[in-house]
Amino acid sequence: MSPASDEELVLLLRHGRPAPAGGPDPPLGAAGAAALRSETWPRLGRFPRPTLLATSPLRRARDTARCLAEMFEPPVPLETWPELGPESDPSALVHRLAPGPARRGPWLLVSHAPALQAFWSEATGGGRFSAPWEYGELRVLRFSGSPKLGDGTPVPGP
Repeated sequence: MSPASDEELVLLLRHGRPAPAGGPDPPLGAAGAAALRSETWPRLGRFPRPTLLATSPLRRARDTARCLAEMFEPPVPLETWPELGPESDPSALVHRLAPGPARRGPWLLVSHAPALQAFWSEATGGGRFSAPWEYGELRVLRFSGSPKLGDGTPVPGP
């Protein structure tokens, strides 16, 4: 699925299942890494290759992002963004997504259920997604032009 030249895709991914008993900032668990390879990776293949993979600073999200970044050939550039932390402000994330002349999407963003839910709601103009975000779950928004709150349209699938 390729976006039109004036559209941007934002691929939103909840981090993979963390290791059990991993403390307050657990790493990605072995089961989470296996599910990323067997379930998430095939769904990502339905969309254009991301130009950037950005992640929350928390370990389970960073581990998830590194696991996925290495699956792309060549690897996708990886950045850590505080705007993807669990309690982040959706408007700060939209500001961070504003493309410059050489920076366009699609973007793959790895974060946490509370931040993803808040961004989804604001980006779609209050359209709450009733189902909880599962570990390793991918949801995609399409924007006409640069991402703006209230301008996101959910992409069916993946």
